[in-house]
Amino acid sequence: MLPRRLSGSSVWFVVLCVLSSASGVAAQPAQPAAGSGVAEVEALVQQGLALRREHRDQEALDVFLRARQRSNEPRIVAQIGFAEQALGRWVDADAHLREARTRDDDPWVSQRRTVIDEALGVIDQRLGRLEVSTNVAGATVLIDGREAGRTPFSSPIRVVAGTVNLEVQAQGYVSVRRSLTVTPQNLSRERVELTAAVAQRVVPPPPPPTPEPPPPNVHAYRPFAIAAAVAGGVGLAFGAFALAQRNGEADAFNNDGACLVNGRSRSENCGDHADAVGTWEGLSIAGFAVGGALGVTAAVLFVIDSGAPRPAAQPNAGPAPRRSLRGLCGPGPTPVGLSCAWRF
Repeated sequence: MLPRRLSGSSVWFVVLCVLSSASGVAAQPAQPAAGSGVAEVEALVQQGLALRREHRDQEALDVFLRARQRSNEPRIVAQIGFAEQALGRWVDADAHLREARTRDDDPWVSQRRTVIDEALGVIDQRLGRLEVSTNVAGATVLIDGREAGRTPFSSPIRVVAGTVNLEVQAQGYVSVRRSLTVTPQNLSRERVELTAAVAQRVVPPPPPPTPEPPPPNVHAYRPFAIAAAVAGGVGLAFGAFALAQRNGEADAFNNDGACLVNGRSRSENCGDHADAVGTWEGLSIAGFAVGGALGVTAAVLFVIDSGAPRPAAQPNAGPAPRRSLRGLCGPGPTPVGLSCAWRF
């Protein structure tokens, strides 16, 4: 009768039983690090193996990692690799099993070389090799967000076959990110050219705009001219009024019927009218003098104001109207028989 063929899981179960049963009868392993308890390390190893038999691989890996903190024996490194293989952490498992495999001088490793090589063969079917080169030495290479080392590499990077997210970073250069396809058991090459990052020059904000000076007052003299014209008009009007009063008092003084009565002289009867004539005559002269002077002043100011420079003409704007002062005097209905008019 032919022997029955074992499945893959049955093979690894047998391997695990062999490794666990032989750990106690194998030749004395390398001595653990100084200061660590041999019994404590052995207890952790046995605890991890028990967890592996129960398929509690993550807990077993945690226990083996604790054991390695106390001793760096090749058997512990190998057990870490076996646990990572069971968890599908192919890159870490490959690294730890290869590290243990290099210790051919260790009795535990030499007795289990075949088992380790078989495990590496299974892992190798899940991995590919990626050779990354760049134009910048010391650039950091990340595979799927995990740092794989710095350029240049002495050997290709072991990566899980399939789609790989590659990122290359370097100080002062623009990072490059790419998605690659790596086939199992094959070598893929990727060249990355980094470009220097252009330092962004900080441009200071523009200074605030200088406020434009207020436009020149092209009619600076006009208010004074208007005021002088009004005051001059008031002065002339007052002079005309005073002249009318003076003439009225003169007519009253020259009235014989009122001033030559009762055997008295004109001065005796109407002397107050003579005094009023003198008073109103002086006021009339003063009013005409002041009004005339102010009128002349207003005319001069209007002439100066009309000749002041004008601001630049706006596009599509018509010519500015020319302003001037015009005066006209002639016979009028006033008591002095003279009237004046001003027009701008």
